Amino acid sequence: MGVTTYLFDDKVSIISSRAEHYALSIQSPEFFAFQMSLFEILWSVSAPVSAS
Repeated sequence: MGVTTYLFDDKVSIISSRAEHYALSIQSPEFFAFQMSLFEILWSVSAPVSAS
């Protein structure tokens, strides 16, 4: 999946792959907090990938 998400200030920006050609920016403190919570949860349960 070639989608990148950026979280900054109270904005969430979603940028697609070159195949899809779209970008979306949402300015919403509530949506930002929700996305940040998802990130924090995923970060807390993630583990480093071992270099092989």
